[in-house]
Formats: sequence, structure tokens, C-alpha cells
Amino acid sequence: MRKVAILSSVLILFLVFTSGHRTIGITSAQDINESTSEPDLVSEVIVEKSDTISEYDEKLQKYSQTIEDYRREHDVYRVARAQYIRSKTQKAKTDAKESTINLLKLRDDVAITYLEVLKAKLNETEGVSDARFEGLAFKIDEEIFWYEKHKNIIASAGSLEDLVADSDEAKTRQKLTERLYYEVLSNVSYGKVSNYRERVKEDLDALREKVDEIRVDERVGLSFSNRKMQILDRWIFEAENLLIRTLDKQEQADDVINDMVQNKYQLNKVKPYNEIMEALSEGKQFLKEASSYLIEVIKEIKIAEY
Repeated sequence: MRKVAILSSVLILFLVFTSGHRTIGITSAQDINESTSEPDLVSEVIVEKSDTISEYDEKLQKYSQTIEDYRREHDVYRVARAQYIRSKTQKAKTDAKESTINLLKLRDDVAITYLEVLKAKLNETEGVSDARFEGLAFKIDEEIFWYEKHKNIIASAGSLEDLVADSDEAKTRQKLTERLYYEVLSNVSYGKVSNYRERVKEDLDALREKVDEIRVDERVGLSFSNRKMQILDRWIFEAENLLIRTLDKQEQADDVINDMVQNKYQLNKVKPYNEIMEALSEGKQFLKEASSYLIEVIKEIKIAEY
């Protein structure tokens, strides 16, 4: 299967909202910021080959295509802007307005398609509870509705000044939407750790049950010495402690997620997100260690006593 996984960090669409694009003013064409610098957030994607295309894959492809469409339209916009600055004719003004409308509509499409990517990723991530998914999916749908409505309003703009106002409205909204991006990405990572912990716990429970069976088995050649049982118990005990420590890290991450949702960090989304990722990364490391201890249990069981 082909699986595409978004890692930590951020997204390309901030090129659109943070580069400060404005529409061309009647008296000053300098109102438009033509910056094409790298965005504040860049999505990092790992692609693993597979035979099928998931909904997430399809949404990601659509998002990538929308980014390319936006970049091409931005080039068209820059030409129209330059011509308007040079000639100041009515035709150049009309062309500039049309190009600006197309650019701003595509900017909304970038936000919409990225929100769809996040929803698909959230839906396919094992470990995300139904309650978390439903709550976040509702928020995502609300944002998509806002950008769809805003995109339709752009087409009805009567002047370049109206487009300036429409552009600023979207940039203001994007600051709020950005917090949702981080909230979703945090919950995706949280869900992955939860799923990992559950799988390790299942292995631990199965091995604990097996060790308990061995403990009471007194058949010759099948029973273990007290020393060997102590070794097995020690590995299991260590694994149990690591699962508890993982849960502590998850709770720590969840507290920060809740604080971020309640906007206790104001407009700073990067700091809490990094704190969440650090806590979950530590929890994941505990799970790797716990898994290694369970492997030791299996090895010990397989070693015959003479």
C-alpha cells in the first residue's frame, strides 16, 4: 500500500497568507507585496510505495496541484501588476483586478484543500478517538465553509479597494485557522502514540499471561528455575513502568493541546506544538524501550535450562 504521512512542522500554504499579498490600489500599485520567499510552515511528507491510493493521498495530490496553480497565477498577477504600474491605463487596471481576483480565490482554495488533507489524515490515523475526530472534523468543516463563502464574495468585488479589504479579511481569518492546523497535527501525533502504546500493551499482556502459565507449570523440562522466573519478571516489570511513563507523557502533551485550544498561548502556535511533539517523542522512545524488554522476555523463554 502507498502511505503518505505528514510529520511535524508545518505547511507550504503559509506562502500564500504570510507573504502579505495585497491587491493593487488605485493610487499606488505598491500595495501588493510580491514576495515569493519560503513560507513560515513547510509540510514534510514521507511517501511509501503501495498499490492503492487512499483518500488522504488524493487530498494531498489535490492540495499540491492547488499550490502549483497558485504559483502560476501569482506569476500572471506579477505581470499584470507591472503593466498597471507602468501604464496606469483602464485596461491594465481591469487586467490587474481580474488577476487579483483569481489569485485571491486560489489562495482560499489552498486553505480549503489543506484543511481537507488534515481531515483525511485525521480520519485514517489509528489511535485518534471518535470524540477527538468528531470535534476536530466539525472545526475543519466550519473553516472550509468560511473560505468557500469568502471565495464566492471575492468574485463580486466592485473595485480594487474591495479586494484589498477581502484580502485582509482572509489574512486575519488565517491567523485563527493556523491554530487549528497545529491542533489537528498534534492530535494526529497523539493518536499514533496512543495506537503504539496499545499495541505494546497487548504484547505485554500476552507475554505476562504466558509467563504466569510457565510459573505454575511443574512438568519436567518445561518448568523454569526461580532465577529464570526472576529475570522474566524483571523485564516485564520494566516494560510496565515504561508504559506508565508513556501515559504520563501523553497526558502532558494533552494538557498543552488543551491550553493551545483555549488560546492560552495567544497567537504563538509553534511553542506549544514543539512542546507537544517533544513530550510525544519521549513517550515513543519509552515504548521502543518497552518493546526491547519484551523481546528479551521472548529470548529468555526460548533459552533452555540445563
